[in-house]
Amino acid sequence: MSGQEAGPSTWAELPWQLFQGWRRRLREARSPSTRRVCLRGGTPFDHCSPTMRRRLSMQLPYLREHNQIRTTKYNVLTFLPKNIFEQFHRVAYIYFLFILILNQVPALAVFGRYISLAPLLSVLVVSAVKDAYEDICRWRQDRTINGKECKVLVERHGRLCEQAIEWQAVRVGDLLVVKQDEQLPADMILIDTDAADGICYVDTVNLDGESNLKPRHALTCTQARTCQTKEQDGLYYKLDWPEGEITFEAPNREIYKFEGFLQLGGGAARHIGAIADTAPAKARRERKPGASPEHVHLTSDTSDHEKLEEALSRRQDGDVEGSEALPGNVRRGLTTENLLLRGCTLRNTGWVIGVVAYAGDSTKVQLNATGIHAKRSKLEKLMNKEMLILALIGLALCVIGTIGADLWIRAKHVERVPYFGAEESNYDGASSEALISFFGFIILFQIIVPISLYISMELVRGCQAYFMSRDIEMYDSKTDIPMTVKSLNINEDLGQVQYVFSDKTGTLTENEMVFRILSVGGIDFRLEEAVSNGKGVNPEHAGDTGSSLPRDGVGQECESLASVSERLCDKTGSQAPNMDPIAQDLHEALLTMSVCNTVITSPASASGMSHYQGESPDEVALVCAAKAAGYALRGRTSDVVEVQCVQGKVLRFQLLALNPFSSDRKRMSVLLRCLHTGTISLLVKGAETAILPFAERKEVAEASLQRLSNSGLRTLCLASRTIDGKSAEEWLTRYHAASSELDNREMRMAAVAAELEEKDLRAIGVTAIEDRLQEKVPETIVALRKAGIHVWMLTGDKLETAEAVAYACGLFDESTVVSRVRGETREEVQLVLRTILDRLTVTEDSNLHLGSSAQNQKTAQPGRLDTEHGILIDGQALALALEGEGRSLLAAVGHMCSSVVCCRVSPIQKAEVVVLMRDKVGALALAIGDGANDVSMIQKAEIGIGLSGKEGRRAVLASDFAIGRFHFLSRLLLVHGHWCYYRLGTMVLYNFYKNAVFVFQLFWFTFYNGFSTQSAIDQLNLLLFSLAFTSVPTIMYGIFEQDVSARTLSTIPQLYAQGREGLVYRRPKFVWLMLDTLWQSIVSFFVPLGIYRPDGTLWVFGVLLMASATFLANVHLSLEVSYWHPLIAASTVGSLVFYILFQVIYTNVTAVEVYAVFGRALSEARFWLGLVLTIVMGLLPRSCGLMYNMLVHPTDVQIAREMEIINDAKSMRGRMRTWDSRTCSIPLEEEELQETCVIHERD
Repeated sequence: MSGQEAGPSTWAELPWQLFQGWRRRLREARSPSTRRVCLRGGTPFDHCSPTMRRRLSMQLPYLREHNQIRTTKYNVLTFLPKNIFEQFHRVAYIYFLFILILNQVPALAVFGRYISLAPLLSVLVVSAVKDAYEDICRWRQDRTINGKECKVLVERHGRLCEQAIEWQAVRVGDLLVVKQDEQLPADMILIDTDAADGICYVDTVNLDGESNLKPRHALTCTQARTCQTKEQDGLYYKLDWPEGEITFEAPNREIYKFEGFLQLGGGAARHIGAIADTAPAKARRERKPGASPEHVHLTSDTSDHEKLEEALSRRQDGDVEGSEALPGNVRRGLTTENLLLRGCTLRNTGWVIGVVAYAGDSTKVQLNATGIHAKRSKLEKLMNKEMLILALIGLALCVIGTIGADLWIRAKHVERVPYFGAEESNYDGASSEALISFFGFIILFQIIVPISLYISMELVRGCQAYFMSRDIEMYDSKTDIPMTVKSLNINEDLGQVQYVFSDKTGTLTENEMVFRILSVGGIDFRLEEAVSNGKGVNPEHAGDTGSSLPRDGVGQECESLASVSERLCDKTGSQAPNMDPIAQDLHEALLTMSVCNTVITSPASASGMSHYQGESPDEVALVCAAKAAGYALRGRTSDVVEVQCVQGKVLRFQLLALNPFSSDRKRMSVLLRCLHTGTISLLVKGAETAILPFAERKEVAEASLQRLSNSGLRTLCLASRTIDGKSAEEWLTRYHAASSELDNREMRMAAVAAELEEKDLRAIGVTAIEDRLQEKVPETIVALRKAGIHVWMLTGDKLETAEAVAYACGLFDESTVVSRVRGETREEVQLVLRTILDRLTVTEDSNLHLGSSAQNQKTAQPGRLDTEHGILIDGQALALALEGEGRSLLAAVGHMCSSVVCCRVSPIQKAEVVVLMRDKVGALALAIGDGANDVSMIQKAEIGIGLSGKEGRRAVLASDFAIGRFHFLSRLLLVHGHWCYYRLGTMVLYNFYKNAVFVFQLFWFTFYNGFSTQSAIDQLNLLLFSLAFTSVPTIMYGIFEQDVSARTLSTIPQLYAQGREGLVYRRPKFVWLMLDTLWQSIVSFFVPLGIYRPDGTLWVFGVLLMASATFLANVHLSLEVSYWHPLIAASTVGSLVFYILFQVIYTNVTAVEVYAVFGRALSEARFWLGLVLTIVMGLLPRSCGLMYNMLVHPTDVQIAREMEIINDAKSMRGRMRTWDSRTCSIPLEEEELQETCVIHERD
């Protein structure tokens, strides 16, 4: 609940959360920390007796784990109790349930027993039907997925063949065969593929949305050891695999992390079919779907590491005979490269065989399926407080009525109160009768808390979400992605955003990396045509034209990258002494660009050109640039990389180790052995902070980095190191030992990698890549700043690069006073922040002094660009600032700056910055990003927005709203956010008002009925006032009202201050509303009382009371309407017509006590006189107040709306204007509006 206010709903959920936590801890305690399966399929426990297996299944739950998934919340038995339990998380429902129970007591009954059930039951039934429909849809989807077919290897007549089973019948340990373009039914460890190198390619678009193919590697000891034979009755397999056992970690949510090891322990390799004759083990027989499999596990105690390496090398060279005898007791580590995840699709690979590791709900994709994240809006939190105040007001009315009843009974000296029951009822004394009256008043005044408001808000939010998702101006035609609403509870928060935290790459930029420069030895090598994708040259990005970043500062000495062949001709692949240093560094730099990555080469197309695919656009751009320079990556296997150099020479390298990039390490390296010369080299690329501190000859590289980053380019530092064979062998021993560990494997491998990467490096060059800004990004950010929103850019780029991008995208401009925060220690950073804070405080005081006069109001107005400040803070300083006292200083400085740029930020630091500003400042924060590294930031913010970009859909899956382009954020906040907040804020206040007026009418009547619970309005009308007679116009208002048009809101971003400052719904407005409610209740009661008191009857008087409340509420809402959408007008008139028709039918057909009273009341002139007087007198103060504020103290929105009307009147000369149902199509000229509409300063 960090940053979230603990409301009543949270308290109600506490028992359920404690129960779920207890179940989770019990399940974790019973679950083993590791799992074990056999290399040939099955588990080590399959040969046990049935009795022993049953005992083991209790200790090892994965032995009975099935692959059936269930995303439904309910079943037939649990739907009713569970759904009711969930709905009563709302304290208001418990309140109404308490009142309903009270009303069932005969002595306390105010309403009929059955009629009193209607309000609560109607709300519960509507919500239950909605939940049931959603759950049925989920059940149908589950049934479709569980019923899909897959192939499992079974033994038939002593031979292995495929058998089709349903996904839900898959078990842990099964050997599955997956064909090309098929989805993986479970998480499985890859054993073999149809490729000789054991590589397959998977499409993870269903998992994380990334379209790039990912390579996965089979286990080294089983590559190319599967023989497939096609016969008339099907395919048969012979598996020449060694015996072994795979141990791996228990299920977890880490998609990009997998730890395990393979323990070889067999003698001669034999296929499963031959094992059927080996006693006492049982081979797996053909089974029915869902039956438990039977497998074999054989072990051996032989161990010989060198013989294993020799056998594997012979197998790679095609010596199948030599692979028949593999030594045992050899341990090899497993990583994510060996794991295929459920939901992925097999591509560019004929078939794969794998052993199931996780099934069903234990798969990583199911563990990460969290569904829609429920949040509570800021408006709803305030609304709950006001509801508590209303409940206290209702309680005060009950207390007053109770005291009055006691005094009245004592004053009349009666022994029996006639209206409490029959004549023979016992009189229990004044105090007892008053106590009974107290509970009766609670029932009578219950509607002061509007239960129908919850249903109304859900309907309104759902319709708002529908219209937002259908907005054509937020539809990305290039990617065919519309705007999506994933969280329906926080629509109105879009209109109250105070801080926007944005990622840079892929969010503000296109994430299309365009290679620009390779700087080696101070010489910049450029491509004549910019390279950005796997096709080599992107014609759209040729040259430097169209670049969104400045080109100043680029080195003067420049050569074409295509001319490197002249320098490197006949010298590639050698360490010739006649090779000049520049040529040597250039050769190693291009080689690093080619092989220090995980890029794969896809098959050649019809044109004969191969394409590159990689997990990062940066890697692909570097590989394509190296290819354009003559260093083309031809292909890679699990242990060999080939590069074609200048003049067609092919260099082959043995890949000894690959240390991947991570946000903590900020670098990547490969250890290669050249198969031509035997030289072992370490090639490294990464951020300068992770390389240059450990490198020699770094002065030139530092100068190049400074020059290129000042131009706004993304820079990477390249380095190399030559290693002798003995050191490499010793390091590889430690590397393989760390890779086979189950505990803290990543940390241990990173420590081992640092032994090579942080010693004796030689800086060889710097690369510069440009990531172009998305269209309309500068305009969007400027509009957000004008709206008074603080914009923060959190990026992993170098400070100079981030600064250039900040100026290019509009975060900073010429008038922005930019301060830089740097420091090596915590004290230095805090001193810098304190100095900046002192300067900003003095500036703010000066601006406030200037703004005290009317002439300088515009100078002191927040959101003006001429007095804005911004700060730049690098990663090291940010890490230090997030500690101790620096947190408060950073929050204070950030709050006083309109724009902030944080550089070299890790994903966890992004989340920490959001939490800091959310908690310290108490501001409503919005986070927007497109990649997996933005998920934590998105989840920590009150509003998370995912961008459907090129880094997949993990950010979208974790978000509350999803858009296709960054510039849609402007319309989402400034237009839809403004509307949603204004509509719902006004709607909530109106519901409080109309119910309070009605309750105060009933309260005033108690002074004239002996302080009893007798009402002048019959029971059914008491219940239908809020549910039927006044609810529909409110809902239509919440869906279609527009205080100003979309064009005006986009043109004048300053209007967003209405929501950002919370001007629509705030405590002073609630207080004035209650005072107005008190006045209207007095008028609507005492005017009818004065008319009917001389000779009127109770029920005729009640007709005027009910009509006054109904007409007064609907006319009151009409005063709030700015845009008369046809449905708003129809619902307002229709509600009044429905009220009249209902009364005519009800009082003349079904009613007993009030039979024909409605017609009799309408036939009298004094009824109509009283109705008109009530409406006029009741609304007169409010009408005068609205008129006074509009003429004397107009708000920005009122001024803008007035200008729309003036501009519209001009456009109507000689023609009729039509209204658009989606937006008010007023022909508003931007220049005229900006000149005429003056934004006033508000207190």
